[in-house]
Amino acid sequence: MPHKGSIPLSDTPDVLRGSALQNLAANIDDVHHMEEKMLRLLEDFEAGKIVSVGADCPYDKLDAVREQQEELMRLHFELDNKMQSTTGPISGRNRQQARRHDFVKFCLSSLAPR
Repeated sequence: MPHKGSIPLSDTPDVLRGSALQNLAANIDDVHHMEEKMLRLLEDFEAGKIVSVGADCPYDKLDAVREQQEELMRLHFELDNKMQSTTGPISGRNRQQARRHDFVKFCLSSLAPR
């Protein structure tokens, strides 16, 4: 089904039709090439030549990383909600200035002797 507003290929000039057909042929070739590579990758994976998780990166470690990312995301949203509840909606410019200020404070605190 043609894209809404597009001109049917039969109504286009020969020059444009040739260009469209060349682009289509190139896209089809790219898709076939990608399909071949994906099938080879799948065959290698199924044959055991490629492993998704090895001894140096067990599932437990991946789960721990995922949990840390989820916790970080939750904290990020909590912090954003707290900032908005105390200061109201922050404009893009004010948010950028607040981030810069926080970054400078962080840098200074990391330079201070402990």
